[in-house]
Amino acid sequence: MNSAPIGVAILGCGVVGSGLVRLLTESGSEVARRVGLPLAIRGIAVAHPERPRPEWVDPSLICGDAAALVARDDVLIVAECIGGTGQARQYVEAALRAGKHVATANKELMAKHGHDLCQIADDNGVALRYEGSVAGGIPLIGPVRTSLAADRIERILGILNGTTNYILTRMTRDGMGFEEALELAQELGFAEMDPTDDVDGFDAAYKLNIVASIGFGRSLRLGEMHREGIRAVTAVDIAVAERLGYVIKLLAIAKRDEEERLELRVHPTLVPKDHPLASVSDEFNAVFINLRHAKEVMFYGPGAGLGPTGSAVAGDIVDIARDVVSGARARIRCTCQPHPEVRPIEEIRTRYYLRLLTRDRTGVLGGIALILGEYDVGIATVSQELLAEDDPASHGYTGPCSQIVIVTHPARERNLRRALREIDRLPAVHAIASTFRVEE
Repeated sequence: MNSAPIGVAILGCGVVGSGLVRLLTESGSEVARRVGLPLAIRGIAVAHPERPRPEWVDPSLICGDAAALVARDDVLIVAECIGGTGQARQYVEAALRAGKHVATANKELMAKHGHDLCQIADDNGVALRYEGSVAGGIPLIGPVRTSLAADRIERILGILNGTTNYILTRMTRDGMGFEEALELAQELGFAEMDPTDDVDGFDAAYKLNIVASIGFGRSLRLGEMHREGIRAVTAVDIAVAERLGYVIKLLAIAKRDEEERLELRVHPTLVPKDHPLASVSDEFNAVFINLRHAKEVMFYGPGAGLGPTGSAVAGDIVDIARDVVSGARARIRCTCQPHPEVRPIEEIRTRYYLRLLTRDRTGVLGGIALILGEYDVGIATVSQELLAEDDPASHGYTGPCSQIVIVTHPARERNLRRALREIDRLPAVHAIASTFRVEE
């Protein structure tokens, strides 16, 4: 048996890449014991070789030519830690076509091009692993692809973005406004200076696309996913939701019905306080899965960072190396079927939370209820209170102002939108301040 080390090329040495280097270096003997052969880092390709690196990164391994590193004969596994879809896609595709196995945590790459890359891997008899692309250090993709493979997944609910979860946690616990909580998240390194991908829901959408593709066995298009961020969530809504027995989370939601039609959506959602996801706080991630036979399972842990994501990529490398040692090739193939029918957001049925600001007049609530009823939107609970002019909930309206809060029964979104357009035209309605979906 060949006893030569298994060569690994690492592309990128940022947060994830440097974390991977550290783990493979510090755990080298343990990894060798578990794999059956040692792993050897053949090189670390970076865009700027002259920049300083963490002390655990061997400077002699740094190089500036990723393409040449990928092509080396002594490299069998390529770890892509660059990010994005430009050069990363180029190098991953080149590695797969050259018969090299690939491990990546690149959520954007896998969400946008994962199906094509998996097909290239299958065609070349190599593995493409991406455990770290969805939930950092939480083992999720592996269990969904293996342990849950014989069951039928009906629904996936995920808190898949640590930045937004941290912001909403601060707003909930400390009464902060969105901007104040975002600024704190940036100061602590939980949010980028440009937080668009996180707070506008792009990051969570990438991750939902990946896990739903695997869970439902379908090749999904990002453009068919409904996406909203958390900028519209206010401290007032969080406080009102708390009084109603809910917390607000940015949820990634995927469902399928008996006809295999899918729902794919990312948006702020009211979750009951007794739901397991309600207690997931700060920068942590969690995924709650409903299955036909196993009923309910939940995965929880740190969703990003040097240690967790580096650990996930290292785990993929070890898994690939074990297959190499045992002589297995492409053990888990791409099984996604062609694009399914994805229901547009207007066609979904769910419950809704509505907060309206109105003049304090007799009959206003009755008029609102009448319009909702005309569009088959039933009211489950309703409350009305008079607001002081200096109350933040009044949005600066002068004179007597009432706040009406409604939680509906399940209704079709198209009907709700039509009803709200009519309600918004009522002379006594100042504003429809908030509309959020509710998930039980």
